[in-house]
Amino acid sequence: MAEFTIGDLTRALISLGVIQSLCFAQPNAAAPEPQLLGENVISTGDDESHPAFTPDGKTLYFLKNDPSFNHWTIVVSHEQNGKWSTPEVVPFSGQFSDADPFITLDGERLFFISTRLVNGKAKEDTNIWMMSREGAAAGIKPTGGWSAPEHLDVVNSDANEWFPTVSKNGNLYFGSERPGGKGRCDLYVSRLVDGKYSSRVLLATLSGQRHCRRKSNAKKAAFAAISDGSVARYFAKHPTQ
Repeated sequence: MAEFTIGDLTRALISLGVIQSLCFAQPNAAAPEPQLLGENVISTGDDESHPAFTPDGKTLYFLKNDPSFNHWTIVVSHEQNGKWSTPEVVPFSGQFSDADPFITLDGERLFFISTRLVNGKAKEDTNIWMMSREGAAAGIKPTGGWSAPEHLDVVNSDANEWFPTVSKNGNLYFGSERPGGKGRCDLYVSRLVDGKYSSRVLLATLSGQRHCRRKSNAKKAAFAAISDGSVARYFAKHPTQ
C-alpha cells in the first residue's frame, strides 16, 4: 500500500491558518467569524495553503500548489491601505518543492521544509531549513530580507520532516517519519540552547501509530501546536468526512 504523502497530510488541514491560529490563540478568546482572506488576490481558484504572517500582520507568506499537489512554492504578499498585493514567488523558492513556512513571534526567523539539495546532493524527502533577519542584516547572502536558507543538520534525517513550529522560548517542534520512533507519525522537539539547536528528542507520549495512520487512505492528520512553551497534539479530519 502506498505511503501517506506530505500532500495528503497538508490537504487534511481544512482551515487556512489552522496551525498558527491554534498556536497563538488566547485560551478564553471567542473565535471570530471566519472571512475569506484577500478574495481573488490571496484566495483564488488556485490551491493555496499554509499561511504565515509577520508579527505586524502586514506580510503574508503562503503556498501556491500545483493541481496535483506534488509541487509547492512559497509566495509572499504585502498589505497596504487595507489591500493585499499580488503574491510573488519569494527569492528562495520556486526551483524545488518548499512548504510549511513558519515565522517566529519576534519575526526574526523563518522556517520551512524543502526538497532542495543538501551539500550538493539531491533529496527526495523534505528537510527543515531556517533563515534569519540577523543574518540578512549582517550581509550573509540576503534573499528578500532573509539570510540564505540554512539546513538544520541536527534535526533532519533521511526521512520526511514537516510542520516546523517554534515556541516562545525558541524550542523547535516538528513531525518526522524517521525510524526509531513510536510509529510513522511522530513528534520531536529540538531545544534552543545558547543560540543553537540541540539533538532532537522524541515526544513519546504524543507520538505513535496508534495516534495517526500514515497510509494513503488515512482520514486524519496530526500536528503540534505550541502555546507558552507547552505542546499539544491536534487532529484534522479529511474534508470528505
